[in-house]
Amino acid sequence: MKWIAIFAVMGMLIMSCNETDQSSQDTAVASGLQTEKMTDSYENGRPKVISKFKDGEVIYERHYYETGGVIKEGPIKNGNRDGKWQSFYPSGKLQSIGHYVDGKRQDIVETYYENGNLRYEGKFENGKKAGSWVFYDESGKVTKTEKY
Repeated sequence: MKWIAIFAVMGMLIMSCNETDQSSQDTAVASGLQTEKMTDSYENGRPKVISKFKDGEVIYERHYYETGGVIKEGPIKNGNRDGKWQSFYPSGKLQSIGHYVDGKRQDIVETYYENGNLRYEGKFENGKKAGSWVFYDESGKVTKTEKY
């Protein structure tokens, strides 16, 4: 009985080390009540979009560059962006942060240069620009302000 348990554990370890070709299969990994699934891919088999599902509904999306880095990611509610979304440069550095409610931009938005300095900041109300928007050059100097 002891040997059967040892061989069973060894078999599971060997099987878990095998690599699988994601381009030839629809990969889904269950974690509790949520499922993560590649919902779109590039011709090279790398993921273009990985969606997280709960009870059959998409609750989160992560979009990828063909090289593998994350383009943008954020929560989904009722088929629309809802919550904090972030986008990234191909280098992986943060490009922007924005918030959505029912698919419409809402609240503060910040966009950055690849060097990490702020490019502009502003606010949305019900999907429309509102208040003061401030724009900066790459060194951080204010270049203009717009009011909405």
